[in-house]
This record gives sequence, structure tokens and C-alpha cells, in this order.
Amino acid sequence: MELPHFLDHLEEASLVITPGDRSDIMIGTIVADAATSYPGVAGVILTGGFKPVPQITAPLRGPETFPCPHPLCEGDTFVTATTANSVYAEITPENRRKIAGALGVFESHVDLRGLEHRINVLRSSRVNRRSCSSTIS
Repeated sequence: MELPHFLDHLEEASLVITPGDRSDIMIGTIVADAATSYPGVAGVILTGGFKPVPQITAPLRGPETFPCPHPLCEGDTFVTATTANSVYAEITPENRRKIAGALGVFESHVDLRGLEHRINVLRSSRVNRRSCSSTIS
């Protein structure tokens, strides 16, 4: 699809999978990721074994480098997207980096005070006769 249609489909933390020769999508992704009016991008996978042309890679090496990873993949876009979709994400107790990342995401996106307020339920100090009747002989 063309760049305007691509940008309409961009969602927060999207993984963009595009052929390495789609300079328009790469530039659009870089600009959208930097803009406050578009969602942030989690990463970019360049497919087809195509390396971006020097005119595209030069700005990525500037003082403000592209903030997300962009690995090259030999496979085509469909196979790469299907493979990426089948990845099972698992956090094990031994993986401290993933645990720290998950906690960071949780803390930055969850209103902890609001959550604490909602789950902090006061217990009544009164005892209901019905609840005690079976224990009284």
C-alpha cells in the first residue's frame, strides 16, 4: 500500500515489516515515530534481503539515530510476518531483563494509586448473625 494508507494503519508499538527497498515506508515510519501525532513504533523488519539505499541509511546515522531496531531479513514480507506472529512471548523467572521491561511498561501505563484505591476494600468490623449462626451451638 502507499504511504498514506500505511500511516492510517499504524498503531502504538507496531512492528513494521516492509521490504528493504520501500524507502517511502521507511521514511514515513521514521517521521511518524518522531511525531507526537502518530503512535510510536516498536521496531522495523526489512524483508526480501534488500538493504536500504545510502540516501535512506545516512539520516539514520545522524545525531538523532532511528530509535528502534531494524534488522534485515532474507525472507519475503508474508513469511516474515507469519513467522513474527507465531512467536510465543514468555517471561521466565530467570529473565531479569524481560521482568524489568514488563514492570516498566506496567508502571508507566497503569495508574497505581487508582488501582490500589479500587482494590483496597475495607472489611466490616460487624459480624452478621447469619454468618455466625452455624458456629453457635
